[in-house]
Amino acid sequence: MKKILWLLLLCSCAHKPAATPVNAAAAADPYLWLEEVEGKQALEWVEKQNLESTTALAKNENFLKMQKDALKILEATDKIPGVGFNGKDLMNFWQDAVHVRGILRKTTLASFKTKNPKWTTVLDIDALAKKENENWIYKGGECLPPEENLCLITLSRGGKDASVIREYDIKNKKFVENGFNLPEAKSMVSWVDADHILVGTDFGPGTLTTSGYPRQVKLLARGQQLAAATLVFEGVPTDVWASPSLLHHNEKQLTVIFRGIDFFNSEEFVFDMQKKQKVAVPKPAGAELAGYFDGLLIYKLRQPWSFASQNYIPGAVVSIDSQAAGRQLKAEDVQLVYSPADNQAFAGLEILKTKLVVSVLEDVKSRLFTTSLKDGKWEALKTIDLPGNGNIRLAAATDNEDLFLFYYENFNQASTLNSYNFKKKELLKTLPERFNAKGVVVDQKFATSKDGTKIPYFLVHKKSTALDGNAPTLQEGYGGFEVSRTPFYNAIYGKLWIERGGVYVLANIRGGGEYGPKWHLAALKEKRQNAYDDFIAVSEDLIKNKITSPAKLAIRGGSNGGLLVGAVMVQRPDLYGAILCGVPLLDMLRYNQLLAGASWMGEYGDPNVPQYRAAIEKYSPYQNVFADKKYAPVLFFTSTKDDRVHPGHARKMAAKMKEQKHQVLYYENTEGGHAASANFKQQAMMSALQVQFLYETIAKK
Repeated sequence: MKKILWLLLLCSCAHKPAATPVNAAAAADPYLWLEEVEGKQALEWVEKQNLESTTALAKNENFLKMQKDALKILEATDKIPGVGFNGKDLMNFWQDAVHVRGILRKTTLASFKTKNPKWTTVLDIDALAKKENENWIYKGGECLPPEENLCLITLSRGGKDASVIREYDIKNKKFVENGFNLPEAKSMVSWVDADHILVGTDFGPGTLTTSGYPRQVKLLARGQQLAAATLVFEGVPTDVWASPSLLHHNEKQLTVIFRGIDFFNSEEFVFDMQKKQKVAVPKPAGAELAGYFDGLLIYKLRQPWSFASQNYIPGAVVSIDSQAAGRQLKAEDVQLVYSPADNQAFAGLEILKTKLVVSVLEDVKSRLFTTSLKDGKWEALKTIDLPGNGNIRLAAATDNEDLFLFYYENFNQASTLNSYNFKKKELLKTLPERFNAKGVVVDQKFATSKDGTKIPYFLVHKKSTALDGNAPTLQEGYGGFEVSRTPFYNAIYGKLWIERGGVYVLANIRGGGEYGPKWHLAALKEKRQNAYDDFIAVSEDLIKNKITSPAKLAIRGGSNGGLLVGAVMVQRPDLYGAILCGVPLLDMLRYNQLLAGASWMGEYGDPNVPQYRAAIEKYSPYQNVFADKKYAPVLFFTSTKDDRVHPGHARKMAAKMKEQKHQVLYYENTEGGHAASANFKQQAMMSALQVQFLYETIAKK
C-alpha cells in the first residue's frame, strides 16, 4: 500500500456532533455551558483563564528564554527535511521563520543527497492563505499513482480536522480548473482513476455515523456535482466510519472501501470500477490492513486465527490473495509473513519493488527484517543488519526499486536520515545537536504493576544529576489505542529540561502496542485500570529507587494520555507534585456524546452499558475530583479548534477544580486543532508554558 510520507494521513472525516439528548448526569452538570465551543460566555471564561495563566507563567525571563530557545529549534533551517516519494522524486513539507504556514516542495533523490539540495516549490501555503484571505493549515493529500502528479490536497481552517479538499496539479503547480473540490468537512477520499474519486463525507442529514463521521461512500466523476455522485456503499449509523483507499504496487492496483465497525474492527470491500460493484474481502475478525504487495493484501492480526490447519497468534502478519474477494478463502490464499516472539510486536512495514521491510519492536527497541516472494511463497525473514541500538523509524519507500529511507535516533542521539538498498546503508542527513547531550544517559528499567506484570520504562538524565530522591522528574505515558511510545530525540525538552538537570521518564504501559495486541487488550474497556496501575507502578518505582520524590515528580500526557494523567491524579494525589494535562478526555460518562467521542467506544466501552459504566465511573477524572482532597497543581491546555477531543473536557475539569479551591491553571489556544498549535510560534509558546510550569512547581521546591 503506497502512501507518501508528506501526506499527513490523519483519522479525520466529516464531523458534526451527534444530536444526543442530555442525560440526567449532564443535566446536573453546572459546567455544561463550557461545552459550547464558540459560546460567548465560554469564550469569555477562556480569555480570563488564558490571561491568568500567561500572567503567572509567561512574564519572566526564564519563560522568555525558553520560548526563544524552543522557537530557534523549531524554525532552524538545518533540520532534516521529512521526505516521502512522489513518483521518482522526493516531496517535503517545510516550515520555518519565513514559511510560517509552510511550503510543499520537491527534489530528486540525487540532489537530496547533496549538502544543498535544489528544491522546487510546488505549493506555498502562506501565499495561498494571503491570496484567499483564509487561515489555511496544510493537512496533507493523496496523489494518483503511478505518476502522482494529480493530488487531492487537504486544507484546514485553523487546524481543525474538518477540511476543504481540492485537486492540485503538482507538475504544473496549480489547482486544477474545475477539478475535484469538496467543501469543508472531515472527508475521506481516494482516487479510483484520473476521472473518478471515491468520497466519504457529509452528504446531508442521515449520512453520518453517531460518531459524526461519514457512513456513505459515493463515486464522483470529474465535472459531476457532489449531489449527483453515485452511492456505492452505506454503513449503519452505529458504525464509526466508511472510508475508501486506493492501493497500488508496481502495475497492480486495487480500490478498497473500509467499513469501520468500531475503532478496531472493520470490513473491507474491493470496488470494481467497471461493474460499479463491491465484493467483500474474506479476512478474519479484527485484522488490520497493513499493506498491498503484488496483488496480496497484508494484514496484522489482533485475534487468534485458526485456518486451514494453521494457528496464527495475535500480532502475526499474514497475506491474503486479493483474488479471494467475493468468495471463500482457500488454503493457498493465506500465507504467514511474520509471527512475533513473546517480547516482540509488529511495528509497521514498507513496500518496495520486490521486497517487504518489516519493522519490529523487541522490548521496545527496533529491529528490521526483510522478505520477498519466491515462486509465489514468502521467504523466511532475514535480519537487516543495521548498526546501533537506537530507535529506527521507517520514513519512506518506493516500489520503483528496492530502496527505503529510515530515521535512526535515541533520547540522547540526534536523528539521522539514512537510505538502504540491500547493498549498503547510506547516511543522507544528520540533525545537528539541539541540546548538550554530553553525559546524558539512558537506561531501560522495569517496574512491577499491581497484578505482577513487568512494565518497561526509559529513564533519561544527565550523569551529573544527583539521583538522591530529590531530582525534578517528568514522567510521560499514553497507554491506549495500541499506540507504541518509543525512544525519540526530543530536542525541545532536551534543551529546556534535561540539559538543565531535569529527569525524563517514558512509561510503556499497557493499552499501548509495545508488545502487540495482547498489551493493548490487557487495558481495553473494563480493564482500563490496568493502564493506570502500570503508570502508578512506574511512579512508585522512581520513588522507591530514590530517583525522585512525590513533591518532585510531575506527569504529562495528551489526548488519551491526558485522560491517563487525570485518572492517576485523582487516584493517587499523594504521588505527584505537578500535572500537565493536554487536549484530554476527562468526562468519561459523557465522552461519547462530544464530537468524535462515540468512535472511541471500542477503546473505552459505552458508558450507557452497565458493564462498562461501572468501570468508567471508578476512574473518570471529572466525576472523581473532590474538594476535600489535596491535588498537585495542574496546568490544563487545549485548543478551541480541536474538533476531535472536545475542549469542554478540559474546560469543565478546570472550572470544577477551581471552584473546589485547587491550584489550577488553564490555557486554550484559539487555533491548532488536536495538536493545540497551528505553527511554530504557537508550539514554542505551548512548550515554554509547560516547562515553566514545571519550574514553578517541582523544580522550585
